[in-house]
Amino acid sequence: MLTSLPYSSAIPTDAAEKFLTVFGAEYGSDALPGSGESVGGYNWLFMYKAAAEKAGTTAADEVAEALVGQSYDGPTDVMTMTDSHHVSQPMTIVKRDGSKNSFVSTPESLDPNQPACG
Repeated sequence: MLTSLPYSSAIPTDAAEKFLTVFGAEYGSDALPGSGESVGGYNWLFMYKAAAEKAGTTAADEVAEALVGQSYDGPTDVMTMTDSHHVSQPMTIVKRDGSKNSFVSTPESLDPNQPACG
């Protein structure tokens, strides 16, 4: 069975490998993040940090404005905030075999503002 995920431990990138190494050191070498959404939250912390630093404040309106155009290269690959405050990020295609995911591909990210994405 093929499926599309924002994150899988099967993603063969340096950032994904580093994330799993750090995660395993903290929670055990056999531990895996609970879901792709949890890794997305991890990414968001870094996006928020960069935007707050750019804005020079944690005021919501100013951070929201500073988020536009921000990118973060993390375990899910590069994600970028669009001017409509949607995130453009790759979705990984994996083959599910029992409890194991095998990497298939990561298609090019689509602009979430495209009509085909709405």
